[in-house]
Amino acid sequence: SVMNTRIEGTALRKFGPPNYGIWALPGAKVELTGNRISGWRHALFGDGAAITAHDNTVESAIGAAFRIRGSSVEPVVSGNRVSGAGVKELLLEKSAK
Repeated sequence: SVMNTRIEGTALRKFGPPNYGIWALPGAKVELTGNRISGWRHALFGDGAAITAHDNTVESAIGAAFRIRGSSVEPVVSGNRVSGAGVKELLLEKSAK
């Protein structure tokens, strides 16, 4: 669990190597509550992980604040404040396999 923490990126990158505030690997269980996350392509990228994210503030993301791929359980993402032109709260993708 990550609660009431500030996670700041140093250089927002649209392309190139991963640029995630939190990278949840396959099998991980991550809960984010009350955090302030800024300066990352995605506040969280979950790859096959169980994700719960609520009451977070995400600034300066690109495309989506929370990007989740191939999760075996339905993610719980709600009540987050997301700023930035065209930035969605959640992007769900099928597994890359």
